Amino acid sequence: MSDLLQLDLQKGLPPGIPTIRLVNDDGTLVSLEEMEKAVIGHAIRHLHGHVSEVARQLQIGRSTLYRKLEQLGLHQKKPRVRSG
Repeated sequence: MSDLLQLDLQKGLPPGIPTIRLVNDDGTLVSLEEMEKAVIGHAIRHLHGHVSEVARQLQIGRSTLYRKLEQLGLHQKKPRVRSG
């Protein structure tokens, strides 16, 4: 059942779109922390470190995003905040 869920989530995605793995190779579920780290890390790279835009698109506050970056070990060298 878990493998089907993972396959269903990938159906219809264009090539090159990253997917998040829900099940480890040993059949155990991936932790929420690991999924969160993958999503936030991808968002930071995809949006070129624009923290305000990452927070907006993930629908969380900037302070929440900074806290999660700290907790998940995804520190940025220099925070970039988009103006305008």
